[in-house]
Amino acid sequence: MHIVYFSPHPHLNLAAPSGPGTHMREVIRGFEDAGHTVVPVIMGGTSLSQDAGNRQMGGWKARIRSLIPGLLWQSLKDRRLMAFDQHAKQQLLEVVAREKPDLIYERGYYLMRSGIEAAKQAGIKHAIELNAPYPEEKVYMEGKSMFLHKANDAERFQALKSDAIVVVSSALKEYLMKRTGVEASKILVTPNAVNTALFPSDTDKWKARKNMGYAEHDIVVGFVGSIFPYHGVDHLIQAFDEAAKQLPMLRLHIVGDGETMTEIKALAERMPSKSSIRFVGKVNHAEVVDHVAAMDIGVMPKSNWYGSPVKIFEYGMLRCVVVGPNNGPMRDVIRHRENGWLISNQVQDLSNALTVLANDANMRNHLANAFYDQIIQQHTWRAVSESILSHCMNA
Repeated sequence: MHIVYFSPHPHLNLAAPSGPGTHMREVIRGFEDAGHTVVPVIMGGTSLSQDAGNRQMGGWKARIRSLIPGLLWQSLKDRRLMAFDQHAKQQLLEVVAREKPDLIYERGYYLMRSGIEAAKQAGIKHAIELNAPYPEEKVYMEGKSMFLHKANDAERFQALKSDAIVVVSSALKEYLMKRTGVEASKILVTPNAVNTALFPSDTDKWKARKNMGYAEHDIVVGFVGSIFPYHGVDHLIQAFDEAAKQLPMLRLHIVGDGETMTEIKALAERMPSKSSIRFVGKVNHAEVVDHVAAMDIGVMPKSNWYGSPVKIFEYGMLRCVVVGPNNGPMRDVIRHRENGWLISNQVQDLSNALTVLANDANMRNHLANAFYDQIIQQHTWRAVSESILSHCMNA
C-alpha cells in the first residue's frame, strides 16, 4: 500500500525528540517495516533546522503578546492557524496528485480540516489519528478563543468525515462518541508503545545503579519527564518524604526539567529526606535508558484523563514497577496489583504504594515481569502500526 503520512501542525517536527515526534517516527517506521511505502508530508518540517526557522521570531511575539488581551491573542493565533491549514491543503493536494496514494493517514490537530478536504477532493481513503480533545485542551493550556465554535465544528468534521479514527485511550474514544455521535466501530484504541531496540531488556540494571552511585540495598524510586504543575512531581516528593521516614533505604531519582523546577527543588530542600532526593536535570534521550534501568519503581504521579503516557512503557520495558494514576488511559493497560499499581490523586495513597512496594521485593518482581511480558506482546510500535493498518484497510 502507498501511504501519505500527513501532519498539518505548523510546528510539530518529525525529528523532534518530544513524545509527538517520537510517535510520528515510530508509526511511519512501523508502516514501512510492514512493507508499505510512506511519503511524509509534515508541515512542521522533517529536520530540527526547519523547526528552528519556524520559531525564530518568538522574542518579538512574546513582547507583543504581553500587550494584547488573552482572548484576542488566542483568536489571532487561531485565525492564522486556519489560514495555514489552507496552505497545508494545497501542499497535500500537490503530493497526492504526484504520488497517487491508497491512503492519507493524518495526525490530526486543533481546527484542522485540510487532510479530510484533500482526501475527499482526490477520492482517496482517509484515516485520522486524534490524540486529544483538542478544543478542551486548547482552552486549558492556552485560553479561550473567539473561534472556539469553529474548533468544535472541526472536531465533529474530523470524526464524522474521516473513514477511520485512531485514538490512544478508551476515554478519548468515549469522548468522541458523546461529542460527535461517531460510531464506536469507526474508532480504534491503540495505547502508546515503546521502541524495544532503544530500551533493550538485557540492560544491566545493577551496572546502571552502580554507575548512578546507588548501593545494592537501595530502593530507587524514579520519575522521568517534563517538570510541569500537572505532572504532580510535588506530590511525588511529598509522598516519598513520608515513606522515607520508615524506609531509610529509599532514594528518589528525578530526571527532567521544566517550568516549575525551581519550586520543586525548593520543596525538596525543605524535606527531612532531602539528602535522598537527586535531581539529574534534562538528559539526552539515549541516556534515559541508564537512568530508568537504575530504578526499581517508576512513578507517574498525575496524568490527564485522555492521554497514553509513553513513559510507563519505558519504565516497564526495563522492568521497573509502574505506579500511576487510576484513570482511563492507565486502566487500559495496567491492572492494579497484577501488572502495576494504581493510585488516587492523594499524596498518602502514593506514599502507601511506595511503602508496600519497597517492603516487598517479590511483589515488585512479579508486577514488573508481568507488565514487561504484556509490553512485548502488545505495546511495541510494530504491534501498534499493524493494528492501525488493519483498521484502516477494513474501514
